[in-house]
Amino acid sequence: MLALRLNTPTLRATANRTIGAIRMYTDGPSGGSGSVAQDKSWKNREQAEENMYVLRQEQEKLRKMRETAEKQQKVVDD
Repeated sequence: MLALRLNTPTLRATANRTIGAIRMYTDGPSGGSGSVAQDKSWKNREQAEENMYVLRQEQEKLRKMRETAEKQQKVVDD
């Protein structure tokens, strides 16, 4: 037990230096970064999400314009 207590800080310091020095690299786009962006189904899904976002934004703008037009019509009628 005494040996474990004496060596624990040394082991931690060694492990931290070792872990900090390790870097992972890939050999290119074969399964690494960029493979998802090149996937056709991913592009289709992303495009569909963009289209839905734009549609919601346009619907919100139209709703606000209708409300404004109704308020203006009430002012004109009065």
